[in-house]
Amino acid sequence: MDIIYNIVVGIAALIIGYLIGSFPTAIVIGKLFFKQDPRDFGSKNAGGTNAGRLWGKKAGLAVMIVDIIKAVLAIWTVYLLINFTNLKNVVSLWNNGLFYYYLGSLGAAIGHCWPIYANFRGGKAVSALAGMVVATSWFLSIFGLVFFVVLKNKKFVSLSSIIASSVVTLASWIMLIIELIVPGAFNFGMWGRGSFFVAGWEYTLVVSIITIILILRHHENIKRLSKNEENKVRWIK
Repeated sequence: MDIIYNIVVGIAALIIGYLIGSFPTAIVIGKLFFKQDPRDFGSKNAGGTNAGRLWGKKAGLAVMIVDIIKAVLAIWTVYLLINFTNLKNVVSLWNNGLFYYYLGSLGAAIGHCWPIYANFRGGKAVSALAGMVVATSWFLSIFGLVFFVVLKNKKFVSLSSIIASSVVTLASWIMLIIELIVPGAFNFGMWGRGSFFVAGWEYTLVVSIITIILILRHHENIKRLSKNEENKVRWIK
């Protein structure tokens, strides 16, 4: 029976994350301040990059920040619901509840890409992955800085996103392998030991799934990159 309870909690974590991630930041900002739906212009994507191209750097940055916060909020919401209710004492939670926090992030990524509040037409999971990494591991966040290095040199947000997410995922796999050899080597999170991060298969699995979603969502960008037709950002010199 306990297995069923744990499955229910896992599904609930996904749903909570999905509902939070579904908040269509770019669409709300676009309609509220610019009387436009970003899905009707530019790359027709409801993400920070398209928002920046349409309405300027400040608008694009605002969208990215809020979208990152959504993923962070998903983790914290699941955490609070588990730890400030009787749920933690009633159910023998998998890995002390950590797996469910990660499922909240996965739900946020799915919601960000296919938001229920916006006809399932959303972003590309970049901010969702960034939010999960920032909320859980300062060490992995360092690898995420590859995004800015690639962007500075190549000027392609899509390429920077794909490379950075791949580097973060590879790093998480390496950390998992090292953790299996030297237990406890990487069990320190954003807020120190005992926080939201444990280098285990649960974390690596969720990061890998989000990265796969991210890459698949960039399939059109990949085609344009291969044909040298992808748009470069103009606000970085």
